[in-house]
Amino acid sequence: MRAPGLKIVRVVLWLWLAWLVAGNLFLNTALGPGVVNRKPERFQLHWSHGVTLYPGHAWLWNVQARGHVRHTVWEAQAARADGRVALWPLFARRLTIPSALAHEVHVRIDRVEEDMAPPDSRPGGWWISLDDLGTETLRSLAYRSLRLDGTGVAHFGVRKQLRGGALAIPRATLRMEDGALFDDDLQWSSHVDIDGGFQLPEHRREDAPGLERLKLARAQLKLAARTPGLVVALDKAGNWAADVTRLDPGGTAEDHGELRIDMALADGALQPGGSLTLALPLDAIDADGADRSGQAGLVLAVDPDRLHLSARLPPPPGDGGHVDADLYLAGRELPLPSRNSWAGSLQRLSGNVDLDWQFQSLHWFAPLFARAEWLNLDGAGRVQADVRIAEGHLANGSTLGVPAVAARIDVLDNRFTGTAKAQGRIEEHDGKQRTRLELQVESFRMSPVDAPDTTAVTGRNLRLDVTAAGALADMGESMQARLRFDDARIPDLRYYNRFLPGRGMQFLGGQGRITGDLTLDAAGEVAQGRIGMDARGTRLSIGELDVSGDLSIRTRLRRGDLAARRFVLEGTELDLTRLQQTGKERARDRDWWARATVPRGELVWGRPLQLSADVEARARDIGLLLSLFAHERDYPRWVFNLVDAGEAQLTTRFHLGGGAMTLDPLQARNNRFDVKARLRIADRQPLGHLLLGWGRLSLGLELARGERDWHLRKAADWFEGGRLP
Repeated sequence: MRAPGLKIVRVVLWLWLAWLVAGNLFLNTALGPGVVNRKPERFQLHWSHGVTLYPGHAWLWNVQARGHVRHTVWEAQAARADGRVALWPLFARRLTIPSALAHEVHVRIDRVEEDMAPPDSRPGGWWISLDDLGTETLRSLAYRSLRLDGTGVAHFGVRKQLRGGALAIPRATLRMEDGALFDDDLQWSSHVDIDGGFQLPEHRREDAPGLERLKLARAQLKLAARTPGLVVALDKAGNWAADVTRLDPGGTAEDHGELRIDMALADGALQPGGSLTLALPLDAIDADGADRSGQAGLVLAVDPDRLHLSARLPPPPGDGGHVDADLYLAGRELPLPSRNSWAGSLQRLSGNVDLDWQFQSLHWFAPLFARAEWLNLDGAGRVQADVRIAEGHLANGSTLGVPAVAARIDVLDNRFTGTAKAQGRIEEHDGKQRTRLELQVESFRMSPVDAPDTTAVTGRNLRLDVTAAGALADMGESMQARLRFDDARIPDLRYYNRFLPGRGMQFLGGQGRITGDLTLDAAGEVAQGRIGMDARGTRLSIGELDVSGDLSIRTRLRRGDLAARRFVLEGTELDLTRLQQTGKERARDRDWWARATVPRGELVWGRPLQLSADVEARARDIGLLLSLFAHERDYPRWVFNLVDAGEAQLTTRFHLGGGAMTLDPLQARNNRFDVKARLRIADRQPLGHLLLGWGRLSLGLELARGERDWHLRKAADWFEGGRLP
């Protein structure tokens, strides 16, 4: 009887010795990490060395774990960890760790740009069960720049099926006493006591993605913390600003504020009786160094049928300002976005905000009344507001004003900047409420968005009126704006050469004045408007000609295609006066004029822009047209005496684009002559055909690559058979 028993003991002993050798080789060579880290981009686990004494149990030292899910990266470090793996469930494709205990633990969570999307769901994935992953010595828990230090006790359990299967968190608890909260190296609170728990029932990702999972969760949180008194100081510009460098985490309890949270969550709703209170001593130091004290407060109460938030902020010394807010959210459900929209939560919001305060930054002001990326209000400034909200709507009578704020308005790739006076109000219009924001910029500057140091236009009294109807959530869609400025100065017309393709026509110099009246949509794109420009002593190059004179343009725009930034031109008028060719001093070469209208046209905004238009014009004569084809000395002597005489009516199809300026076809006539032409100018090189006719006589001119070829016989037939290449 002893022999079989001894044999069994020997077999068990050999198996145990084999396990010791194989298991410890696995833990202390590259074999172990190689097996565990099969997908290092999603999960990694590393350790310096380890020991296993019997199957299913191991001790690891200097443990580092890392995971990446969507935009979240987490990292955990432990000086030592030991855990047990259930072996029999492995045969059923289940990895079960009944218990694991880590020591001296540090956890960090961060957000990254890279999106690590979960794999597509497939059947047959392994089940991972961590029944109790715990630590009695949690030393720090960090999220981005925030870090909670202390000694905590945490336990975490999770069940997850791989290949996109179900997830459950049956247990997650945290207890910590006498912790401290830091933002980088700045301490924001001390004596932090936390007792919290979280549970999430089993569900699949497609049933509750992202924050939707909170609607399934149950959670409890009790927190008490001491906060430093907030110090505000008067800066050199005369603005009150929080001075975090003076925050003192030490001192007596009377020098500190207090934060208390006692809340519970069940199925996405906060439970009645929950509360969050913040009492914050406020020390204000004025320009003379005088120290005044006050008390700020914030309270969030969970009532049976609503969430109630109230905030109070006393004025700094000698300021007289105040902040009083009472806001209500109907129901007790967490205000979560639905399909990336906060519309549902905003519809639950009611209450009022009464404030008179000097803010260090006003970047939040424009989104309150007009949420648009093309409109930005920033810089320090005083805000006086009486805002009333009823079920997600800004209520009639709400007002908000800022005497001075730095304004930035982006329209058609141009940026208007200056100091603005802003007034916002809610008013009744045609029986409906609408939000109105009025900006008046006393002195403004316009520059390209991509070259903000370049000054294109300067002016005074720019006005922007923004209106929006409906609820807060709908303002982005209903918003409209009107931008107006008059008689602004263009210091150098050469700025506009960036919009002209090629070098068919270019500004060589001069100054001008510009007026604009534009209607904008919610995206800041022009819906319609009027633009006028006047320039005196303008210098232009048109093909091989250099001319100078006065220019006046009046145009109306109406959007045709938003995506392509295509506009319809209506009623455009162009006046050229006192025009003369450079170097020509004869009387007939001076004071040339033309007045043109555009019955139909289309403009595609860009850099360069594209323009196609039917043009009708009246000119003093056709001398400029003849000069575009050849110098006067190149024509027969009688041409200018016979053809270039008397007012002429001109019609043409004008196109600006593709690196060239094109007039094709062009016709000019009066009771003495009839002229036809087609002309393209690219890089100051004209190319085209000209037909001069008077009675039965005609003369043709072909211009290409600087060479001119005259056609005397059958000139009309030659012209009709020609085309621009």
